[in-house]
Amino acid sequence: MLEFLSYFVVPIAYLLLVILPIKPFADYDFVLLGLLLVIYSLIYLLDKSNNYIASDFKFWLKYNAWFLLLLGITSVEYSFYKRGVFDLNVNSFFLIIGLIGLSIIYTVMILWSLQRSNSEQKNREDCKKLSEEYKEKIDSLNTYFQTSKDFLDLDYSLDNLSDALQMDKKDISFLLNHILNKSFYSLLAEERVKVAKKLLEKYADIYTIDYVMAQAGFRSKSSFNRYFKEYTKQTPSEFRDQKLNI
Repeated sequence: MLEFLSYFVVPIAYLLLVILPIKPFADYDFVLLGLLLVIYSLIYLLDKSNNYIASDFKFWLKYNAWFLLLLGITSVEYSFYKRGVFDLNVNSFFLIIGLIGLSIIYTVMILWSLQRSNSEQKNREDCKKLSEEYKEKIDSLNTYFQTSKDFLDLDYSLDNLSDALQMDKKDISFLLNHILNKSFYSLLAEERVKVAKKLLEKYADIYTIDYVMAQAGFRSKSSFNRYFKEYTKQTPSEFRDQKLNI
């Protein structure tokens, strides 16, 4: 906790020195104050041992360090200007405006990054919670496709799957679309391709492509080729020839 609070000591001390009427404002040595801020901010930005700080709040501490670095540089420049070392000409004026602009841009970036981080974390937590709730249903779905051949029927539908799993169609659709990120037809095609692969692996020298297609539940050769290549990166013929040449 003390290490955490130490990140605010220098900024607060700087503000007190400026605000409290110990001396006239123009008499302050902004060179020392500016260098103090620069050194302080660089120490924090280069510090790799602040992992104990919550990641969300670390965003704000990092922004604080960058802002203090810019404020330190501006303070040093202001001190040189007050001492008459150089005039605060147009270029210097635009430099200060640029520093302030960078500070604003960085603030917007931090806010956007923080919001996105919180949103992604919430989505991950929600998905994890949903996955745990649907784990039993996912296991039932996987077991069904491993043990049953009913889904190879050409007229197989979501109603058939609902009856087999004794699960409401809305629950199955939610499970597929939001938990497994796939549609019913893509799942059906994927499972049928698995069956086709096993047949070609075991009977490549016996079964024809058309026979395997029919046994795997595909109506047309074009859809069979398309789905097979989508899931295996090879056409059925290429896969079969590869097995024959082994």
